[in-house]
Amino acid sequence: MSEIKEILPFFQYLINGFVAAWIFHGLTSYKIDSPFERIVHALILTSVVSFFVFCLKSVFFWIGDEVYSFGLWNNSANSSFNFLIAVFSGLFLSYSANNDLMHTFLRRINITRETSFPSEWYGSFADQDVEAYVILHLDDGRRVMGYPREWPSQAKSGHFVLNDISWLGDGEQMVLSQVDKFLVPVEKVVYVEFLKYEV
Repeated sequence: MSEIKEILPFFQYLINGFVAAWIFHGLTSYKIDSPFERIVHALILTSVVSFFVFCLKSVFFWIGDEVYSFGLWNNSANSSFNFLIAVFSGLFLSYSANNDLMHTFLRRINITRETSFPSEWYGSFADQDVEAYVILHLDDGRRVMGYPREWPSQAKSGHFVLNDISWLGDGEQMVLSQVDKFLVPVEKVVYVEFLKYEV
């Protein structure tokens, strides 16, 4: 019990970093890390949150001295702004990762060639600017074409949800006009073709 009391202040200090990391992992397809990596991420995010709260506090103090004072900056205000900045940081990082925001900028200035996406698999589906159909080549040799309404975040587990489905044969296409959705387990898919969008 004494060990818990000793490490409890440390985790209380990291709580805002954990909040930001929890939001990020809840809204992106990144795998949840090992406990050690989670603590490192929480520590980094706590530092980022603390920096922005310090800047915000300085701005408010300047406004209070020069323009108008809204009240005292007490522990309650500090905790509230820490939490709000943690939530905003988690949302911003999620948006950035899901839309390749930071890496797009860094690629333009030749700092990296990487993307924000967790894998090539995820990026191939996420970077479709227009509606593009796919052909799934199944492990039994059959091919199914459709519009991917949903797809697995990872290449090893989950399902494709296809609309406008057709089975493809040797020069033939059998449209399944009575089928609304078609689920295909990703384990059955050998590879995926992305068809060019035609206006």
